Amino acid sequence: MKVLLIDLMRILYFLSLEKFEDVRDKYVWPYSDNISFQYIDSKYDEALAACNPYRLGYNTSKILRDYVKLLEPNRILLTMLMLFIPFICFLLPDTVKVSEIMYKIYLYEQSKISIIKLIAEKIRFQLATHSKVIESIFVLNDKQSAIEFNRIYKKEKIKFIPDPIPVINVSTCRDIRSELVIPRKK
Repeated sequence: MKVLLIDLMRILYFLSLEKFEDVRDKYVWPYSDNISFQYIDSKYDEALAACNPYRLGYNTSKILRDYVKLLEPNRILLTMLMLFIPFICFLLPDTVKVSEIMYKIYLYEQSKISIIKLIAEKIRFQLATHSKVIESIFVLNDKQSAIEFNRIYKKEKIKFIPDPIPVINVSTCRDIRSELVIPRKK
């Protein structure tokens, strides 16, 4: 679970599993007064090990609620909102606004998933789009899906955002090896 919590003083709290601390040094994290790394206490390990996805969703929502009480953020950015739905809608106060960057879109999997899972996904989206706690759901690199979700759920909470890393069309790239007559290794 990785969560970004933002409070009224513009302090950014990165909430992550303690395991992240092991790899944190492999990245560049310039010091800043308004950035703080918070690690989920190991007392929650058992709750995060739940196999049932609904139990896991409930447990992670309760953990997030505990950290919201502790850190008092007014905004939260998640990368796995649907894991928390429906519980986050009821466990967080209305004063906290949650957004998500969505990577997995059920619209493309409708023919591949069971009818039960499809109905569950639709109910989750219905709850998310109509919840006062959920502010925005950002769909990465798929403008059409954002439009379709807003049409289906009759809300404007789902927004398109482009990936900040440009996609390179390799077919338009120059072949420097050929131009410089450099043999290709096999």
